Amino acid sequence: IYPTIQKSIMILFGVRDSLIFKCDQQMRSIQAVMPTHAQEHSLINDLVIPFDSVNVLNEAIKSCEIQDTYQQPALTVIDQQITGSMKAGGFICLPTMHNRQVIALLVLGVNKIKCDSLNKNRKLLKLFAQDVAGQILQYEAQARLRADIASDNQQLYRNKAREVIHETNNPLAVIRNYLQLLSQ
Repeated sequence: IYPTIQKSIMILFGVRDSLIFKCDQQMRSIQAVMPTHAQEHSLINDLVIPFDSVNVLNEAIKSCEIQDTYQQPALTVIDQQITGSMKAGGFICLPTMHNRQVIALLVLGVNKIKCDSLNKNRKLLKLFAQDVAGQILQYEAQARLRADIASDNQQLYRNKAREVIHETNNPLAVIRNYLQLLSQ
């Protein structure tokens, strides 16, 4: 699903460089889930950002609003790392939300002109982010269902193997008993 989201960003908004950060509510952190180019974003791929740190991504989570680096008086180290890896001069951060909870963050690498252009279409960006949140949740639910089915199938195969072994051992035990009786 993540490559599809990135392709959609490129087609709809003309942004070639994007990252997707997943929010982990249990770990209270954010982590990149699908870099476009693994080589270019290798540092970002390993980056885990705590919710309580100060940066544009966390500001987007707290405010539930689109944020960008061009509105910031000074960029934090994390913001600088993300900006540097995207080679675009800055980025826009779109929170994808479901029931007022941020599911993921779409980070679009943009220059100032593109940022201004996208900010004029905030309503479209928000609709896109909302749709992405639904798609991510649906994808994750399907992945959990597939994992549950695979686990159930594995258990069925184990049980069937036990039955076959048991049924195979029954005639062997009878033959062994007859051989013992014959040998006596």
